[in-house]
Amino acid sequence: MKINIKTKLAITIGCLACIITLITINGTPAKETVDEANTIKAKVDAKDSNSKPTLISENDADKLRHLLAAYLYSDHLDMVDSILKSNMRSLSLISDEARKRDLIIQMATTLKPFKETKEINGMDDPVRLAISLSTNIEEDKNPIDHFKHIKTESLLLKADSFNKKSIAAKHLGMSMIYNDMVNEGKNLIEQSLLHTSKVEDYKEKLKLLDEISNAISTFGESHPLSALNLQIQFIKEQSKPTVHPAVVLVEKINDPLEKINALSNFAASLANAGDSELANSTLQKITTIIESIKEIDAQVNALTLLSIAQLKCSLPKESEVTLNNAISSLEKIESTGDKAIALGKIIETVLLTDNDSTKSLVLDHAIKVTNEIQQKGNLILKDSLSLASTLDDKEKRLSTINAISMAFENSKSKTDLANQNFKLGSQYHNGVEFSKNINLATEWYKKAALLGHTKAQLCLALILIKDSQTQSEAISWLNKCANQGDAEGQASLGMLYALGKGVEVNLVAAHKWITLAADQGNEQAVQALNQLSNKLSEDQKVASSELIKEWKGKNTPEAKKAASKETPKPSDAKA
Repeated sequence: MKINIKTKLAITIGCLACIITLITINGTPAKETVDEANTIKAKVDAKDSNSKPTLISENDADKLRHLLAAYLYSDHLDMVDSILKSNMRSLSLISDEARKRDLIIQMATTLKPFKETKEINGMDDPVRLAISLSTNIEEDKNPIDHFKHIKTESLLLKADSFNKKSIAAKHLGMSMIYNDMVNEGKNLIEQSLLHTSKVEDYKEKLKLLDEISNAISTFGESHPLSALNLQIQFIKEQSKPTVHPAVVLVEKINDPLEKINALSNFAASLANAGDSELANSTLQKITTIIESIKEIDAQVNALTLLSIAQLKCSLPKESEVTLNNAISSLEKIESTGDKAIALGKIIETVLLTDNDSTKSLVLDHAIKVTNEIQQKGNLILKDSLSLASTLDDKEKRLSTINAISMAFENSKSKTDLANQNFKLGSQYHNGVEFSKNINLATEWYKKAALLGHTKAQLCLALILIKDSQTQSEAISWLNKCANQGDAEGQASLGMLYALGKGVEVNLVAAHKWITLAADQGNEQAVQALNQLSNKLSEDQKVASSELIKEWKGKNTPEAKKAASKETPKPSDAKA
């Protein structure tokens, strides 16, 4: 039968007692013998004490929290469950409720970045953690001394970035210090600073250094760790990004938008020169300025400038996100007028880039805003006409209604749209930038022609005249073009009357239109007029002159506008 250590110790102590008794009987001084026995007993008791496992106490919460964080940041999850349980046991033993609450919050905050890790089991939630602690957590009869299992090098080696290595080393160092292993802890904090110095992002580096500094400060200025604050300051000074002289000049600009514009151009230049690090730093500076801008319309403009700068710095995804943010800000502008002005600035800025996806994104919203404006414009027109119709003075009523109509008809945007439609029609007609397509050319010419575009009306007529089924419509469009004073349209219409194509031969009408075109210097008309005049009788020439005089009398701006707005009909083909 095996004898356990406690039985052995009991037998040993019994034997010692017998020896002491015998010595005393033989006359040996009792006091010295007793002192020696006590010394031996103390050693035995100490041995017995060391053989017992160390139990968790309320003072272990800090060191276990930091140790747990070190294992999590270094991605060593095998010990996490055990350390977490020990930590919770330590927290449950704390009787000071205020201290317990603070430590619960610190614990939950430490675990928050790892809330998706199954080993955490939801303990990143301080409420859930507090509830778990309120239940009786049984004492582990055989608790693990976690610090005996630490292999620092292998622990930090698994961390996959300098950022994580820095945080893991800091927490491990703090844990060691709380466990009265000051030198080991100090060495680990120094390792944390070394890893931090290798972090590239300046802001992230400063954040890590401040966290280390705050951790050190918890031990007071007299602690050996406080000497590391000088090292922290040195790393900060050495890590400061170089300030380019151009940035110094830009800093003197007071207007935020002007400053952003200057920085955007500077960032693009740096990117072209291959200095991506300084270019990105400049873009970050722009972002900081934008965050301070309160006015929404200014935000929209600033974000657009940043988006273009990012695009020029070969950051298309970031550019698209920023432009979307600009458009989201645009949606917050309540006034349609202000929204239109802000959108105009976006378009003006986007015109500087060749990126089609950026242009398309802006155009989608431009169409939306245009529809909003048109709807409000139509409502204003309707209300204005309704109000004008209530005027008692008939002449005033008529002139006001006419003025309102003219105001809406003379819209510059309508002219721009007509020009754009004509351009597309011409491109399809001539096969420029697009494959030649007469049907699409006809479609776009017609859109422009309906908006009163004279050249579109002429081109549309010259296409339609080739088909006997559409010749009447062609003559109608030529009439509109000619009546707006277009010399080429007048000459073409005159030729058709002379040839009898699409209309009956009418030399008087032919003479009228060709003469009007020749008066404007049209060379074809000048040549045709000499030949045509020889074929007309004197009476026909007089009749033509009367028609020319009549047309010129009616050829006022108002008359031309009215002519351009009439719906084309075959019956319009009149001399």
